[in-house]
Amino acid sequence: MTFDSIGIVGGGAWGTALAQTLRLAGRDVLLWAREAEVVAEIDSSHANTAFLPGVALDPARSTGTAIGKRFEHGCGLEVLCTKAGDGTLSVDGEIIGSKDSKPLPSSD
Repeated sequence: MTFDSIGIVGGGAWGTALAQTLRLAGRDVLLWAREAEVVAEIDSSHANTAFLPGVALDPARSTGTAIGKRFEHGCGLEVLCTKAGDGTLSVDGEIIGSKDSKPLPSSD
């Protein structure tokens, strides 16, 4: 199964780097960012200096979209690239719970 159209929610360093990598691999990528200034810079300057300084984004495919609490797009795959914070994540009104991570084994 391949996904030619991919939506990335989160215009930070990780989301922007993933979007750029997927663009260079020939995928149609839509990057959603909360910050209007990040979207404007991606659209006009093909850069995200707030979160990924020094990286030139593909000018042929650099677009960003500001989001609010809800968004819809016909992407075949959507990837959530946001940092953890207060609040909950839900799908169709059903809250998705979080799991505690297991401790890593000692490396000594």
